[in-house]
Amino acid sequence: MSKENKKYHIVGAGIAGLSAAKKIKLKYPKADVSVYEASNHLGGRCYSFYNSQFEKDIDNGTHVILGANKQASKFVKGDFEKHTLFYDFKSNKVSKNVLKYINHVKESVFNTTPSSIPDKMWYNVVSKIAPFVYSKRKIYYSKNDLSKIFIKKLSNNTDNFNFGYSLKKIEVDDHKVSQLIFNKESIDVKNDIVILAVDPHNYCKIFNEDDFDYNQIINVFYNTSQKIYLPKDANFFALINGISHWVFVNDDIISVTISNANKLE
Repeated sequence: MSKENKKYHIVGAGIAGLSAAKKIKLKYPKADVSVYEASNHLGGRCYSFYNSQFEKDIDNGTHVILGANKQASKFVKGDFEKHTLFYDFKSNKVSKNVLKYINHVKESVFNTTPSSIPDKMWYNVVSKIAPFVYSKRKIYYSKNDLSKIFIKKLSNNTDNFNFGYSLKKIEVDDHKVSQLIFNKESIDVKNDIVILAVDPHNYCKIFNEDDFDYNQIINVFYNTSQKIYLPKDANFFALINGISHWVFVNDDIISVTISNANKLE
């Protein structure tokens, strides 16, 4: 059977899994693509949901898209921010000097202490994102629209979505995956193609590996009685010498991000 007529099983309905489904359908329109997701929603960590307290949609954490990421930028129709401003609590001053606060940027990008980031790794990242410095499309942050701009556009490339399917084990026969054992049922896949699109934490659970070390990110949302305005007509700020790292304003919703948050009680 040709790849065009094969059945594809994708485990994980996050951005990776949905992108894989889109890629398959673009190349093999007749392929049968099934996606299995442990939760009850699409998008993994990249999605919006209705908050009953706010009575409106909010994002599952504010997501930042750089203009240098051309593929992701294609999904975004909104305006990109031209400048990143840094507010220092100690000096009570606002600055555009990225180099002065480069460690703040490092901690936000890698979600770990700047001193633990190898120079080569930082150089590799800079070489990828540096073009955005010269671009008019620099930074876009999600405005409670993650599902709208990403997930809905990627969810039309799948024949079957299966929610509540938590992968427990993978059976292998002659070096080839033969069965996917979920909490709900076991699926024979020995003649099919399997794509595993799960995060490192779930990967370790499935294969009984030691879990990866990771640092938490905390996102806090505030709903205000009126629209909030930041200094210099900015829509977001990097926060220096405080607990929080970034603040984003979207009308009456304020989103705060704390990177490398394991140190917080």
